[in-house]
Amino acid sequence: MSENKLTGLSRKIIADTSIPFPQKVRIRQAETLERCSALQARAGCELVFGGLTALHAAGIDVPQGIDSDELVVVSTPATSRHRYHGTAPTCWSFPMPTTLIDGVRIVRPEIAWIMLARTEGLGYVTMLGDALLRRNRDMKYTTAERLRQSVSAFVQEVRGSQRAGAGTTIASATGSSGTNADADADDANNTATTRKKPRRKLPRGFDTCLRALDLVRDNTDSFAETRLRLLLMQCGLPCPQVNPRIEVPTGGAVDDASAGGYYSGRSTSCFYLDLAYGEHKLAIEYDGKQHEQRWESDIRRFNLLNNAGWTRLGATHDDLSLPAKQMEFVHGVAQRLEQLSGRKIDVHKPVSLRQLTIHLRRWGDA
Repeated sequence: MSENKLTGLSRKIIADTSIPFPQKVRIRQAETLERCSALQARAGCELVFGGLTALHAAGIDVPQGIDSDELVVVSTPATSRHRYHGTAPTCWSFPMPTTLIDGVRIVRPEIAWIMLARTEGLGYVTMLGDALLRRNRDMKYTTAERLRQSVSAFVQEVRGSQRAGAGTTIASATGSSGTNADADADDANNTATTRKKPRRKLPRGFDTCLRALDLVRDNTDSFAETRLRLLLMQCGLPCPQVNPRIEVPTGGAVDDASAGGYYSGRSTSCFYLDLAYGEHKLAIEYDGKQHEQRWESDIRRFNLLNNAGWTRLGATHDDLSLPAKQMEFVHGVAQRLEQLSGRKIDVHKPVSLRQLTIHLRRWGDA
């Protein structure tokens, strides 16, 4: 199949709401690996693919807002820079562990994530981080804790084991403020006889990765869920639970195949809620186009939740995209949470994600 046909196929797949989401990601993965193999055959040598290409090849979801058909070919200062039609060559002078998938060598996804922080903002870097931590076992690459460990290991390797030391943490290696500029301040304390070479700088945008680590959460299902969670937090609400599993009583068996996210037993049904304040039985979910296709089973699901004492609030595309709708939805959530908790919730206009990370570092999720 030609490269043009392959890229055209992707656009049709993305637009087709009848194809299950995990299947779309797998189709895109197979397509990407085929295109990489074809390019490598033309080049006559092994290539290393990074950035979005590495994520697609590893079967990791990518937000449409930054998606691209260009294949990202990575070179290092020690290798020649490959330029081919339809590719985006990039140079990387930092540690670059790779992995081989079906004969295609890609940068490991956690490093591809760090690479993308050079050009993408905190919102997209957070969404990509969540994509590495999916609930679906077939789409899950790592956990939040292991991602933090990978970033710490990257810092140590960049700075050198003698400088960073075995006990180096992300915060100590990059400065307590999380910025690269302050990370080298302790070099000034070295005497002339013990002075060592200045620490090597971390990649551009690395602070964005550190801030994203404060925002990512394990077991996400979609980018809409990520955006919804961040919106609530940016407006002053506490961070909700992500995809908690709950059990509710039921009068009979429920077909889990049509329900999309729960299964049943004789007396109880188990659900995964997009977001929830479990202590107060408040569920918050994104009602996307997939809900239109399983409306009947969703109604049954909503009724079971309601009978179990749960309150469910659904968010639409407009609730996430239009500023006026955003505030209307957030105020609705806050009002219901106040009623259920008996505690005042102070809602404000969304702060920037950077401001949110400052708040989280000072006060935590509460």
